[in-house]
Amino acid sequence: MLGRGGSQWIQENLRPGDLVWAVGLRNNFALNESAEKSIFIAGGIGITPILSMSKRLTSIGRTWDLYYCCRTRKDVAFIDRLGSGVHFNFDGEPGGQMLDIRAVVESASDNAHLYCCGPISMLAAFEATTSRWPRAQVAC
Repeated sequence: MLGRGGSQWIQENLRPGDLVWAVGLRNNFALNESAEKSIFIAGGIGITPILSMSKRLTSIGRTWDLYYCCRTRKDVAFIDRLGSGVHFNFDGEPGGQMLDIRAVVESASDNAHLYCCGPISMLAAFEATTSRWPRAQVAC
């Protein structure tokens, strides 16, 4: 889904004590807690839903890997909460390049569940790369 600047507006305009009206939760990809292995790909602030999903899997003893993409190290959100199992990719640093999503997907076992949250270009690459995977095992 294309961002519409909501986060930036909140940061620039809301102040403590302001009232905010919100509608119910939207979940484009529910976590499959019984998956043998989960692989997460996050871009920028796309880490937000994936962070809670990885924490949940850890709490119930499931295995997961996270590929977290940011322009630079200073752009990493929630650095103190990420834990182990995180592979960082910094495309804006010297020698950096975009994450090879195809390589990540191709290295996954056939029974893995794959999740992606990030910018539109990342989601498009993920969807193209996983187009032949069973829909029940892929979410973005």
